[in-house]
Amino acid sequence: MLTLGTGCLGTAHFVSTVARSLARAFRYSGLIEPPVGSVPPVPLPPFCCSSRWARCMMTRPSSVAISPRREPGKVSLVYDARDALVQRNATHRATSTILNSDSRCSTAATNRTGAGRCRGSTSQYTARHNRSVLCAVPGERFLELQPATAAQCSSSAPTSCIRARSHTTGAAEEGRKKKQALAIFFEQHAIRIMDRQVRSAGEQLDVFRQELESLVAIMVSCCHRGAIEATGLSLSRVVRHAVQLKEQDPTLHRTVKQVYCRWRDYAPASPDDFRENRGLIWMRHCFLRHDTTDLREGSLLRDLLHHKLKLGECALYHERGGQRVTVEVLWLHQLNLIARETALNESILPHLDELLIVALSHIRVPRWCVRNAALQLYASCAQKLTGQGQQQCDPGADWPPAYTAFEEVACKATRTIRYMIRQLDGMLPAPTNGYRRSKRRTQPDHCPTIPFQLLVLQFLSKLEYRGYGQHHHPEPVAPSSATPCPPHLEMVGKLRAILWQLLGHEHDLVRKLAARCFAQLHDYATELPALLDPLVHELFSTRGSVNFRHGLCRTVLACVQRYVTLCRHVQRDETARASQRTATLQRVREMVSRHWHHETSGTAPFRYRSELLGLLHYLGFARDSPVLEALVLNRTAPNAFGQAVLVMQLNQLYGGAACTVSPAGVVSIDQALIDTGEPCAQSTALPYEVSLEWDRELDALEAAEDD
Repeated sequence: MLTLGTGCLGTAHFVSTVARSLARAFRYSGLIEPPVGSVPPVPLPPFCCSSRWARCMMTRPSSVAISPRREPGKVSLVYDARDALVQRNATHRATSTILNSDSRCSTAATNRTGAGRCRGSTSQYTARHNRSVLCAVPGERFLELQPATAAQCSSSAPTSCIRARSHTTGAAEEGRKKKQALAIFFEQHAIRIMDRQVRSAGEQLDVFRQELESLVAIMVSCCHRGAIEATGLSLSRVVRHAVQLKEQDPTLHRTVKQVYCRWRDYAPASPDDFRENRGLIWMRHCFLRHDTTDLREGSLLRDLLHHKLKLGECALYHERGGQRVTVEVLWLHQLNLIARETALNESILPHLDELLIVALSHIRVPRWCVRNAALQLYASCAQKLTGQGQQQCDPGADWPPAYTAFEEVACKATRTIRYMIRQLDGMLPAPTNGYRRSKRRTQPDHCPTIPFQLLVLQFLSKLEYRGYGQHHHPEPVAPSSATPCPPHLEMVGKLRAILWQLLGHEHDLVRKLAARCFAQLHDYATELPALLDPLVHELFSTRGSVNFRHGLCRTVLACVQRYVTLCRHVQRDETARASQRTATLQRVREMVSRHWHHETSGTAPFRYRSELLGLLHYLGFARDSPVLEALVLNRTAPNAFGQAVLVMQLNQLYGGAACTVSPAGVVSIDQALIDTGEPCAQSTALPYEVSLEWDRELDALEAAEDD
């Protein structure tokens, strides 16, 4: 029971009383009574929706008196927040209303029967519960609580008096600002209480707890993203300050943990709806992001990972082949926030393996909300290992650089790489011979495989094998050898075998990423030069599927481009670099000229011929070369798929619309329409990028019209 009256008890008592009243009005059941009519009012500074208002509240002298009994005739405000925050009863929904006028505002808790009004140049608020109404006039720098008349309650509120729960856009913005002002006040006063290190004053500690729970209640009950983030900043500063004072005053830190533990096991009504529970997730993160001292026993983050979620057991279950959901949607989003937090890098790196395994296992769950949360967690964790891609463009490079070594990632995330290898190996088609069919693990029919393969290949494409320690083990080590083979060498060998089979995948993007990964997982200095000749021979002599030949053609081009690009860094001057590039391309051209005769099939799809054209053009074959005519032009096609792309590339190569395609798929070149000038430079456009083919004709037509 609080009664405002005479007596100078100091600024701290006044601010504590106001803070307690606001906290109880917002979160708890409170009882505030107006003063007796003969008691003079209490001076109060003007309010404003900023931190200046909170600082002003703490610096102006005031007077407060506490009355332990309730006298008749006094108006009281009783507020129960359970219906508003937990049950969300439509007939009794409480809102936090802060009315702003002339840079002065005040706060009250209102329900469906409450009203807010502003009169003249002063700011007033009225909070009515059933028949009890409180009215404040801070414009005169006096807080005078008195019963409001029926005329005041029935008067319409102006545009500045907007409920925080209004559904209009302007009302949502006003509500965000008002909640932010309330959060700033609670933050400033809570930090002031902690700075004073009130250990024995249980009343002040109770005010601190109420303010902390009021900030939590604002975040949990609000759906506006701006209001959640603004309140979260205030809550984060309060929690961080309490953690910093943990050694001096453990009571404050213990209070923070008690408030968090009350909401740790809270189960919302819609556990799969992220937008509705965004405030709950961000509120928990505000506690977890600061209480992470070396993940020692008793820290909130350690308690979450080891005891609440049991992350290690979940990862072990999925490594053994488990398919069920072990981490719910909201906790996956919670782990994503933790993984994205830069301040938690040192704390989260030991658990990066487990987080990646949990994310990869949940990506294949049929439920979209689980897949979406797992995908975000996987992206955040993968970026910790591979780093963010560089935006700088090197025009002289034919191959995009990779800044992360496979050996380093294999040492940091060994379990993750092995899990990826097992999953990719299980997704490969079973071979025809029966002795391996039983050993290969089959995947469930309801689990999509292509999205998982794309994610893993995209991750592996950002890594490159640099041959660390290869000079110690140039060849595979026997099992009985005294010096065992490093784990990353075994992983590289398995991945190369898997990628070789993925070159024949039915999905075009899988083949493209597999070709890039295959080139990245070979050392450019020792392995790529020796690999080029066998690859070229396999390209023209294989009798495999068309998809495999298409992927193999991309692999040859990727290996040549990577070798040419990385060899630039060995030479010092531009002349040596140009001669090195010319010598490399000349050597590969000789390989193609030596092996292309093994191509006996006269039928090839347009897509495969288009890829061959890109390879031959990059190697420097002339457009009238017999190799190009035999492999690209004078061949039939089983269908017309990809015909337009090949025609555009040939027209760009020959400098005009000189290509015609017969019904059988044979391409003929009209010598009269060929540009007699130098061949066009290599195009940097994508294979499927549409380019104008009749630029010369359009220019000539425009010139004729001008004449």
